[in-house]
This record gives sequence, C-alpha cells and structure tokens, in this order.
Amino acid sequence: MSHAAPILLTVSTLALVVASLCFPASDRPDIDGLMWTRTRWHAEAAALAATPWWQNYRIQSMVLLLITAAIVITFR
Repeated sequence: MSHAAPILLTVSTLALVVASLCFPASDRPDIDGLMWTRTRWHAEAAALAATPWWQNYRIQSMVLLLITAAIVITFR
C-alpha cells in the first residue's frame, strides 16, 4: 500500500500528457492553459534557459523529489 501515491501520480501524469497529445488544441481560451503541447514546453524551456539553475522550477522540482526519496528511503 505504500506505493499507491507514486503509482497514482505516474498514472495521472501519463493520462494528462496522453490526453493532451491525442486531442487537438481547442479554440476555447478558458482551457488553453490546461493543454500540454510540445510547442509550449519548448517555449518555456527557452525562457528558462536564461534563468540561473537555482531559480529554474524544473531543477527545484527534481531536487525536491530526490530529497523526498532520500528521506523516505532513510526512514523506511
């Protein structure tokens, strides 16, 4: 049962990405920000390239994930 949260996170993330890739972009501006596209990913990556590594939220997320994993493994 201790693996339920990571499994659910993985499944829901995959569902979000697959659904965003399978269905065409909508003309509705109210849901436009909810759709994941490669164009949006690359544009954001280009914008983040100019920021220092400690201000990049993607790197911060990975560091937080690694720290959390280390704590969970340590106190297992």
